[in-house]
Amino acid sequence: LKDGMKTVLAGSAVPLIQSLIPAVQDGGSAKGGGKVTVGMFFRRQLQELMDLINTTNPHWIRCIKPHPAKQPRMFSHNEVMTQLRSAGVLDTVKVRKAGYPIRFKIDVFLLRYRILTKRGASKDSRALCTQMFDALEITPQTGQLGKTKVFLRQEAFTKLNHAKDQATQEYAHIFQRLGKACHERAAMFKSYVKRHHAKIMEERRRREEALKKKREEEELRRQAEAAERLLREEADKERRQKSAVVIQRRVRGMLSRGSFARTYIEGLRAHEERRLDDTFQRYRATFEDIERRVRNVEKKHLEVETGKVVAIKQTHDNKRKEMYELREERTRSIRESEAHRAAMIETEVRADLDQLKRARREKEAKEAQEAVEKRRLRKEMQSAVREHQEEKQIEKLQQMMTNRQLRQNQTSNWQSNLSNRMSHLDAEKDLRQKGIRSTTYPVTRNAGSPTRATPIAQRAAPIASPRTPTVAERRFEGCLLYTSDAADEEDSVDLGGRRIFKKKKEYNTSDNKITHKRVIVQ
Repeated sequence: LKDGMKTVLAGSAVPLIQSLIPAVQDGGSAKGGGKVTVGMFFRRQLQELMDLINTTNPHWIRCIKPHPAKQPRMFSHNEVMTQLRSAGVLDTVKVRKAGYPIRFKIDVFLLRYRILTKRGASKDSRALCTQMFDALEITPQTGQLGKTKVFLRQEAFTKLNHAKDQATQEYAHIFQRLGKACHERAAMFKSYVKRHHAKIMEERRRREEALKKKREEEELRRQAEAAERLLREEADKERRQKSAVVIQRRVRGMLSRGSFARTYIEGLRAHEERRLDDTFQRYRATFEDIERRVRNVEKKHLEVETGKVVAIKQTHDNKRKEMYELREERTRSIRESEAHRAAMIETEVRADLDQLKRARREKEAKEAQEAVEKRRLRKEMQSAVREHQEEKQIEKLQQMMTNRQLRQNQTSNWQSNLSNRMSHLDAEKDLRQKGIRSTTYPVTRNAGSPTRATPIAQRAAPIASPRTPTVAERRFEGCLLYTSDAADEEDSVDLGGRRIFKKKKEYNTSDNKITHKRVIVQ
């Protein structure tokens, strides 16, 4: 920028613009302190550029024109080669190739090719570079180790890059394998956790169902006991009500009979008293009438009827005495009959009360006996339920032990089958290494034999020219021979510590027997 533009921008009110604009230099070199000219400005910039170049190590850049037409996306091979040859670039390249054109500092070289070093190698930089050169067979003609740099030619550089790419690919495969293994283990662990969680949830569901079933059974038992208790209470209430009704009926009957007896006795007493009163009144009226007549007769015949009056009076006295005696006897008989009846009623009431007491005592004893019997039955039922639960638990444990034994037997069978299979594969491998082709035969054993035969023999023969097999040979071709431990040693061949028998067993379905036949195997 010109000084005038700098001065204008420096006078801006924005602090950012003021900080970006450099200060205006003093133009004292101009004549008379005048204005800076274009030549002076160019000379000053050139001087600044030379000062900057002198303070650095310049790398000269050769500009190559691709073509003289000055058009984009065009390239002339002849023009470019001419410029490169004229500028000496090709000669420089040849000189560089004749020496060691590729140069790295030792630290940069180790940082670039650290992947080629082995684990546990020396920490010395030069020793590491030497080990790397020896491992890749880099000769002094293709690579040299200086004091601070590593000098390489193109062949060594290519070999190093190729080894680096291979090591990078190998480590990438290792990382991928580890990552995939980790990912698969994580997925497997997640699936295991999921299955385990599902198993736990299933066990939890089963426990909840068992608990729910137990609660339902407990609720049903409680409801049954409540219903039984209600029925028992209703029955007891009904029995008590019937007993109360009977007691009330009998007591009320007794009280009614006593009241009726008292009322009846009072009525009889009142009737008898009324009858006695009426008789007494009649006797009194008669006596008054007699007295009146006697007075009249006395008045008329006082002297004449004195004797008669005395007789009548005596008769009247006698009748009065008889009446009094009859009244007293009647009252005494009534009282005696009332007392006798009251004693009979009291006896009947006491007998009824005794009978009621005996019935009540018998009822209480019967209820107590029933309660004892119910408690005994409840205890027996609870003990039977506990025994049943214990039997169930014992059966469950026995079933678990049986399943565990079966799994162990199955595992042992699998292990024995695997060991037999591995021994068979080892035998086939040995036979192949010795140049012998093995032919195996089918399992043969008695029809009634419950045990499995022992695989101890293989039919082997040297490799020969192919021929057409017979029907018997085609029948037993490719089958494993299982035979007993008793074998004919004369018809066997010892190969590599294993005995190969020349006999085979054949199962005859007609008589359920095993027969030995010689077989020619190709």
